[in-house]
Parts: sequence; C-alpha cells; structure tokens
Amino acid sequence: MSFELHGRDEDGVFAFSGLDPAPSLAGWLAVLAVALCFLAAVLIGGVEAAIHGRTGLVAASLVVSGLTGRMFVGGAVWWLRVRRRLAGLSSLADLSSRTGVTEDDLVRAAKESSVMPIYRVNRIDLYDTAQFNASLLVRPSEPAQALLRPAPVCSQPNNNLLTPSCDRDA
Repeated sequence: MSFELHGRDEDGVFAFSGLDPAPSLAGWLAVLAVALCFLAAVLIGGVEAAIHGRTGLVAASLVVSGLTGRMFVGGAVWWLRVRRRLAGLSSLADLSSRTGVTEDDLVRAAKESSVMPIYRVNRIDLYDTAQFNASLLVRPSEPAQALLRPAPVCSQPNNNLLTPSCDRDA
C-alpha cells in the first residue's frame, strides 16, 4: 500500500493513509520525471508543427504544456512540502512521552488554544509543537536547588576585569 491522500476531513485537516510515514522521495522524483517527459514530448511536437508552419498546433502545444506543466510540477512540489512538513510534526503520544505531560492535558490545551492538527496520517493527528503553549511543554529538568551553587570565594582582590581572580572549578 502506498501513501495516499484522501482529501480534507470534516475538520478541514488533510487525511492520509499508507504504510510510509511520509511520501517517498523516489515517488516524488518519479512524478516529476514523468511530468518532464510529457512536457518534452508536447514541446517537441510543437517545434515540429512550427517547422511545418502549423501555427494552430504550435499554440495548442504551448497551452497544453503550460497547463500540464503547472499541474504536474506544482503537484510534485506540493508533495515535497508535505513530506518535509511531516518530518517536523508529532502526535500527542510522542509529545506526551517527550514532555511528561499526559495526553489528556495536551488534548485539553489544544482545545483551549484552538490548536488543530496539521495532518492526519492513518487516523493519528499530527501537530506542530510550536503551536502549543510553551509553558505547558517546557519544564525544568532538575530541581532548582541542584542548579544553584554558591559563588567561589576569592583570596585576593582582582583589579583586571578580564582575568578571573580565582579558580572557578574549585
């Protein structure tokens, strides 16, 4: 099964399904190669028509190549953007395991902040962590007492501001 787009769901979120976590780069390149080959064939036909003086066919080949070029190349670029964006998104389960905040708290915070999933892949919502409130996701890693330590005691005064007056590792 390949990675497939099913369109937007009832919430307006793009829904995908498939085994791959993202559209493959090889698939993107294959679509782009097919598009470029098709465009080359249409343009070569247009050049051939121009050589034989068939101006109507030249205009038709330019219109067809312009429309299909925009469609194929635009679609391939869109898939590449989706692939790159998916790499930076996280599910609520991933976010919960990384931050230590429960999934229920994350769901509540998403609803309170009106954070919507960016994409839905295999019925799993993927969120941009930058949209969440930073105070919910960021916590101190150690108790405050472990981070505080007394300043070193210096035995001699120092008049030079750039040179340390005592050993800081002591």
